[in-house]
Amino acid sequence: MTTEGPTLSLCLIFKNEGLYLRDAVESVLPIVNECILVDSGSSDNSEKIVRDLETYHPEVKYFLRPWPGDFSNQKNFAIEQATSDWILFLDGDERVFKEDHARLLEAIKSKDFMAYDLPIRNYTNDFTEYGYQVSENQFASGYIKTHLHRLFRRHPQIRYSGILHERIEPSLQALGAKSLPLDTPIHHLGPLKAKTHHLEEARYVFYEDLGRKKTATDPSNAQAHWELGVVLQKQKKISEASGEFKKAFELDPTIEEFEVYYCLSLFQQENWPALKAHPLKFRKAGLFRYLALAQTDAKVIEELDQFKSDFAQVTLFIFELSLMHNRLDRIENDREEAAKLFGKTGLVEFLEGSVKRKNGNLTEAIALLQTSQQKGCVLADRELQLMK
Repeated sequence: MTTEGPTLSLCLIFKNEGLYLRDAVESVLPIVNECILVDSGSSDNSEKIVRDLETYHPEVKYFLRPWPGDFSNQKNFAIEQATSDWILFLDGDERVFKEDHARLLEAIKSKDFMAYDLPIRNYTNDFTEYGYQVSENQFASGYIKTHLHRLFRRHPQIRYSGILHERIEPSLQALGAKSLPLDTPIHHLGPLKAKTHHLEEARYVFYEDLGRKKTATDPSNAQAHWELGVVLQKQKKISEASGEFKKAFELDPTIEEFEVYYCLSLFQQENWPALKAHPLKFRKAGLFRYLALAQTDAKVIEELDQFKSDFAQVTLFIFELSLMHNRLDRIENDREEAAKLFGKTGLVEFLEGSVKRKNGNLTEAIALLQTSQQKGCVLADRELQLMK
């Protein structure tokens, strides 16, 4: 617990987070003056974990409050229980690394800023997700990075809004609060937890229900349509998700992410005509236009090189297209670049094995797919099944 300088409260709401809750709290216990933990009605061992923590850490404070059907409502309740100068908000399946503690404590000494925008690493093994970056730690093969203001002063006008994908940013903007990006990652294990423990279906049904309520309540809210689209996309309801992304971009054509997700959904459906016809506004969305054109025009592959720094998976797309078009002038270099990022995943061998299977080179295909399988690439299982 910090004893000098401004004080800091951890605020956290949870329900059935027994697998991760202790790690989340203990990851910041050395630097916080109090932990406000609000239980939304857990039926697992979450309460026992908090009670155990209370025994040895008087700064841990447990609150049981029925779920109000609104994430912002519950988070604002937690904020109202806090007494420190600053608040750090975490989810029950998140954590902060010890090496970043000093940077957080130094940040709250500032008298110039009201809030800090922190990077959140959402760990995943799904390389097809938009924004995928290769991970350097043991949690997963990669992560999707987002940014949110999770560290902010305790102030009566700083509150969350939105029943789903709640944000504190609107209140910061209304207050005219000065904020600053802070390179102190929050590590989010939620996507891994959901997949490992087969919680995805129930989780997405819950989020979809909230998302539909949000769009019904405020149909002109572009952000709400995008959020619902993301939930639908996660459930492989790509066509419906595409409609929500399109609506979001029509409502607010100034947001690059809305257009990128709309074009991504068209790419996932292999809707090449729609991608070619879509009038692009933002550069990053152009990736999917070029991917559509490259299906039939090998020369377009060169245009994809410009997106390598934007999307890690572009190296895989390029390698697959080089193989598909038999671009002998590129294949070796493209394979090498893809292997630098994805060599441990088996995806490089999977792509090459798949193309060779389609071309009838079965002996080479089997060897590559078996290597991919040995590296843990589950996609190789399906390809090998097709060859039996």
